[in-house]
Amino acid sequence: MAARGDHTGAEKEFRHALAKQTRALGRDHPDTLIIRFAIAQEMAARGDHAGAEKAFQDVLPHMQRTLGEDHPDTLATRFAIAQEMAARGDHAGAEDGFRAVFAARQRTLGADHPDTLIVRFAIAQEMAARGDHAGAENGFRGMLPQLQRTLGADHPDTLATRFAIAREMAARGDHAGAEKEFRDVLPHLERKLGRDHRVTLILWFSIAREMAARGNYAGAEGEFLDMLPHLRRKLGPDHPDTLAAAEWIDRIQGKTASFPSGVPAADG
Repeated sequence: MAARGDHTGAEKEFRHALAKQTRALGRDHPDTLIIRFAIAQEMAARGDHAGAEKAFQDVLPHMQRTLGEDHPDTLATRFAIAQEMAARGDHAGAEDGFRAVFAARQRTLGADHPDTLIVRFAIAQEMAARGDHAGAENGFRGMLPQLQRTLGADHPDTLATRFAIAREMAARGDHAGAEKEFRDVLPHLERKLGRDHRVTLILWFSIAREMAARGNYAGAEGEFLDMLPHLRRKLGPDHPDTLAAAEWIDRIQGKTASFPSGVPAADG
């Protein structure tokens, strides 16, 4: 068997199995379709998003004919197609694809089902990616009560949605509101993951950055100074997030001429 993480090797093995499976069972047999889906997944995992999208597109009519339009495997294939469209930058097309899957999952699984909520989150992500930050924020906010009710306040998907809401608030310029939302999420992450967990540090960085964005440089400096030892210990002194925090401190203290631009630290 291919080593774990060897997507090229796994793809070759799946293709070998596909040839035998197709001869034995036929092109439309569910077991054959599962292998074709797995091949496309391996293509996506090794970064061939255009090839993976085509492979998913090629298997979709067979899924629809054999399993039906609303079968979970058919909808998973349509979801995967939208994911690959997003990965190669077609955010409008991906959003349309996700919306179609959302309608089907809502109809067949219900609005509160985790698979329905996953695709609803994906729709809001694509809205954000194409620059509709207000619409994305509304999308994330709209699903939050269902996540809290279905999964709980401390579930990773619930916290990811609250983080996404704060991120969209920041993107549209509401830095005070974004800071408050980030702060409200922070205790949940500290309790669940710990202060030094990478996700917690990302959120902490986001709080400090929003403080700086609204002009509270003294407060931001204090946050960056407090988090810097954690970043160095968890991520290392040369990690981009560690260097970004140090750069913010230098600028606030007047040691450099301008604030960091395009700092990626809060993007995960």
